[in-house]
Amino acid sequence: MSVEKQGNAPRVISSILHQRYQLILPNGAGPHESATRIDTSCVESVERLIRAELSSSDSLWRGVLREHFADITGVAASGVELYRTIAKLTVQGRIQFYKLPLLQKSMVAKDGNGKALRFTKGPAPSPAEDVEPINFIDDKMIDDAIAKVKVDDAFWNGVLEESGTLPQGKHLSKGGSKDLVKKQLKSGELRAYEIPYTPAAPRSDTPFEPQPVAVRPVPLAPPTPLGWIEIKLMYEDKEPIANQNYWIKDSDGNEYTGTTDNDGMARLEDLADGYCDIKFPELDEWHR
Repeated sequence: MSVEKQGNAPRVISSILHQRYQLILPNGAGPHESATRIDTSCVESVERLIRAELSSSDSLWRGVLREHFADITGVAASGVELYRTIAKLTVQGRIQFYKLPLLQKSMVAKDGNGKALRFTKGPAPSPAEDVEPINFIDDKMIDDAIAKVKVDDAFWNGVLEESGTLPQGKHLSKGGSKDLVKKQLKSGELRAYEIPYTPAAPRSDTPFEPQPVAVRPVPLAPPTPLGWIEIKLMYEDKEPIANQNYWIKDSDGNEYTGTTDNDGMARLEDLADGYCDIKFPELDEWHR
């Protein structure tokens, strides 16, 4: 969440979904000409907007109350009551939310040297812009700015489509789109913002040749040691149970069968290390 241009200047809040809302407060700036007021007639819907979509902090709204609503006192510390207070003020019309158009970041023309022009609809700059639009004094300034960027007619046509000047899919004759962009920059129907960017690293004409890399053999991990198991089957009086069938499954799922000896014992070697399941099929109980 970000808030820009405090004080009497337009206050804009960006949501977690990158939607921008202009907050209209008493004695503050009016809504941007391209902004659309959203329905705030329901307290619960306003609370959802503030808490879920905007993810705004308590301190932000406390600042709004201190600055613009000195008559509101005794607001509880919990965010629930604070947001309910803001929501009620909004339903009363003392706070208004306006949705701003999304910034068209696709219409960016780069000059190849770390500077670019981003074009948006005019005449008034959007209050959420982080840079001021270029103030073109004369035609030469416009021509010089346009000449620095390397784009084709399709780009200029896209600028006009996004500004609403041209319907989607309509194209002008060669050079016509660029000329119309220049006229609209001069009249203020279009705005241009100079923004920095990081140019891509220059490509080398020398073909890439992979260099041999010394490879050292990696020693294999030592094998997992094998285990063993020894069982002894007895009655409650500790008399051995001889010749009793058993079934054993090791931790790798290998199964083994056999019978106990005269002492009721059995021993198995070379099992997978870990726990074993043991069963005596002719008895009723399982043993682990």
